[in-house]
Amino acid sequence: MKALLGILLLIAVIYALTSGKDVSPKVSNPIDTTRMVTGEMLNPDPAVVERRRRQEVLASISLKNFSWRSEFSVMTASFTFVNPSDYDVKDLKVRCTHSAPSGTKIDENTRTVFEVVSARSSKAIREFNMGFVHSQATRSGCQIIDAVVGDFRAPPPKPSPKPAGKPLSISPQ
Repeated sequence: MKALLGILLLIAVIYALTSGKDVSPKVSNPIDTTRMVTGEMLNPDPAVVERRRRQEVLASISLKNFSWRSEFSVMTASFTFVNPSDYDVKDLKVRCTHSAPSGTKIDENTRTVFEVVSARSSKAIREFNMGFVHSQATRSGCQIIDAVVGDFRAPPPKPSPKPAGKPLSISPQ
């Protein structure tokens, strides 16, 4: 009789635990822990990787040695693109913002320079036509706002260290 009561009690406990109430914790955004290694995913989404790589490359390129002039209200600009990254970049979109003597922003021009700037190099652009500029513009500043990230270029191999001093010569004794 005690055995029967024990079995019935066990069945009642099992039924109570499994009767429609899911007691397992709910995770709103489950993480596949098999794809994680010290915070980095082994097989990340290629689109995410590409977007991150593009952002890093675009953040590293710069525009230096900027100068400009206006003749007949047409702006020509000279500048140098500097690309310290390991990727070629091309078709760089440049935006120049112009201001009046009072400092008020009065105009801007955006143009694409269809050139390739190789990895770890720079490229000088001279007398590039940026289009019409407001006749009262006295100052201008330009920045790179977009570019196409191209091929990866592996860094050149580091030279092997040269032996210091004279080579040793052993004379027979």
